[in-house]
Amino acid sequence: MERLQRISRFWNWLPAFRAVAETQHLPKASEGLHLSPPALSRAVRLLEQDMGVPLFRRVGRRIELSEAGEKFLPYLRDAMRLIHDGLLALEGRKLQGRVVIGSGGVLTTAHLLPALETLQEKYPDFVPILLSFQASSIVSALLAGRIDAAFLSEEVHDDRIERIPLGHAPCSLWVGRGHPFFGKSPSLDQVLTQPFVAPPPPDTGGMDEGWPPDLPRKVGVHVDQMRIGLDFCLKGRFIAVLPNEVARPHAEGDRLWRLPLDLVPDVPLFAYTRKRLRGESMADLLVEAVQRQVDGEDRC
Repeated sequence: MERLQRISRFWNWLPAFRAVAETQHLPKASEGLHLSPPALSRAVRLLEQDMGVPLFRRVGRRIELSEAGEKFLPYLRDAMRLIHDGLLALEGRKLQGRVVIGSGGVLTTAHLLPALETLQEKYPDFVPILLSFQASSIVSALLAGRIDAAFLSEEVHDDRIERIPLGHAPCSLWVGRGHPFFGKSPSLDQVLTQPFVAPPPPDTGGMDEGWPPDLPRKVGVHVDQMRIGLDFCLKGRFIAVLPNEVARPHAEGDRLWRLPLDLVPDVPLFAYTRKRLRGESMADLLVEAVQRQVDGEDRC
């Protein structure tokens, strides 16, 4: 009872602490909680007084978590997640309301969209929010609760999140209608005479698309997004390395042609979620639905 009484004293101040901790910006945190900055500051100050430790420190004009704040934040996140999962269990629906999903680009989105359609048929109250995310920001977004699950073709290692391998996406060389090789079967030597659209070089932070490093090729344009590379390829001037799942709809529309040369490895696919605390979560249902799409179980 004594422990419960202590927690009850600062229970109402916890959302204020989390909002400030995850934004490290009082105006932004106050906007999110619909509280004035002075009220937010007072709640944090009272929490610190009750706990007997400073949870923040000021660095110039910025607010940063102290060592004690860093230690306390993960426990608070977990507690709030358990309460939210309990509310969902009482409501009797496994997947409902707004669920925020991060996607690493056109490849993962190609698998996500049909999976989301299938889930919405089963759970009519499910409202997915699909956002673009880079691998570098996935961990912080998951831990802060800004997204519920993420799907990437990059491998991210962090003990605080779950990494679920979904399989691999086959890749090929593709050309658009109007390209000299459209509808043909050129040799490797012939292919190497034509310009490619490719990611930026690795020394500028570009992604590795899997092209053999010991095989020189002519690159006509560098782009940092697969979607833009696809657009360049569709115009008929450049060869592109594309996942077959991304190129397939355009090939069926007779706008892309697959060159019969197997030169690049398949692209790995991963799902990322916060570590499971108890039972089945909404993120688990999302991952299972996308897994079925990757495996081809839900395709017509």
